[in-house]
Amino acid sequence: YYNGRSNFSVPQSRPGAAMKGNIVGHLGKTTGFSYGYVDTTQYKPLWDACNGRTCNASFVRVQATQYLGDSGGPWFTLSQNVPLGVHHGGEIIGDKPGGWSVYSALRFLPTGTTVQY
Repeated sequence: YYNGRSNFSVPQSRPGAAMKGNIVGHLGKTTGFSYGYVDTTQYKPLWDACNGRTCNASFVRVQATQYLGDSGGPWFTLSQNVPLGVHHGGEIIGDKPGGWSVYSALRFLPTGTTVQY
């Protein structure tokens, strides 16, 4: 991923999993680095986030600012830089960033899959 100064490649054998109350970090193209507390690990998006189908309650919701253009950016643990997920969306109020974000958790990847971000 790109942190605004240089590119980082962080190979991991297995992604981590956040729990409610954990502090996690995000790197977005628009907002740059942000972090926040995990609200829930069983969030079900209410917008059309699953290509016209009803989403499962398997997304992670974080109290962190995000904005248009941040989608696809990594979420990770702050303490060990372990990948947690891929930014999916969040709250936008009018034309301003909202106070929460949602990411797709990597914990659902098949065993043996490696992640490089």
